Amino acid sequence: MSTIKFKNYDEAYSQTEKVYKSIQKDGTDIVLNLKKICDGLKEKWHGEDAPIHINALANIQSNLKKYFTSSVSMIVEVSDRVVAIQKTAEAISNYNNVGANLKDEFDGTDDSEEALSKRSYKLESLKDEYDLLDNTIVDFVKFKNAYAVDFENFFDNWEDDPRKERIEGIFDDFISKLDEYLQTMDSVRQELGKAVVNAEQILE
Repeated sequence: MSTIKFKNYDEAYSQTEKVYKSIQKDGTDIVLNLKKICDGLKEKWHGEDAPIHINALANIQSNLKKYFTSSVSMIVEVSDRVVAIQKTAEAISNYNNVGANLKDEFDGTDDSEEALSKRSYKLESLKDEYDLLDNTIVDFVKFKNAYAVDFENFFDNWEDDPRKERIEGIFDDFISKLDEYLQTMDSVRQELGKAVVNAEQILE
């Protein structure tokens, strides 16, 4: 198996760790928030087109979970190679900056009812789902922009090889899908906003 080559191996480890932590924290929040929103909407949103919109969010949630899970595995694979090289440097020189091996597991995989119940917020009305979706979209945009920058820095540091091309292709495809997901979430938010207004008018 060929050696993976970076311009700076310490930066390579820091870059993989940063992307990894971003997925584990921000990616998990987005995935679990979308799951909680979908679960709540199934109980409260009864409009004619509601199933279509809820299903659209559920598909995004499922696709993100699959991507983040596979992305974590790819990042861990690269990080493990970097750590192995750092350990070799440590054995033959005074190098003492070896990174820790990362866990090959996406924290957002567990989106069970029990896992969701541990989150601090409660969704008691359709407006609560709307507000959480609104906040999730804001977080999604922040994640997307930071994720793109972090990965570009990582690729700039990585010397060309077939593995880089493969992962870069997967990343580019994912970024394009994030734009589609954002458009879909915004569309659902608008329709949900109308439903919230209608529900509030009924209660008046």
